[in-house]
Amino acid sequence: MDEVLKVIAIIALSSVTILVVYVIVFLSKAMKIINDTTKNLDKITENVSVLKTRLMITLEEMSETRKDLSELKEKSLEHLNHWKTTSDKANMLIDNVNNGTDRVLSSIEPYERLVNRSYNRIATPIDKATTVFSALFKAVEVFSSKLNSRK
Repeated sequence: MDEVLKVIAIIALSSVTILVVYVIVFLSKAMKIINDTTKNLDKITENVSVLKTRLMITLEEMSETRKDLSELKEKSLEHLNHWKTTSDKANMLIDNVNNGTDRVLSSIEPYERLVNRSYNRIATPIDKATTVFSALFKAVEVFSSKLNSRK
């Protein structure tokens, strides 16, 4: 029975030895997996940190852009108000010029009618007188040329 116990002890020790070897192999593989996982987690953490930094920079830039757009909006509204004021003043000035022009035209109109009537009354007799004087001068010229040619 001693021998049976020795065989059982040898089998038990061999089994424990094999079990220990398997546990060592398992633990070494588990350590490798844990190390790889740690490296991957470190890379992920680093990437997340970089991403966080970039996001913060982007948020700051967006905040600055928002402020710039706000200022641009305020200045644009201010300029539009100035343009509106200028446009209103220009419209009033144009209305004043139009009213003044209408008054000047209405005050000139009677003189224009007077000049037209005077011209119509004087132009016809002057045209006739000019024609008569022209004919007389031509007649005198012809008469004098005939007299001069006889001499």
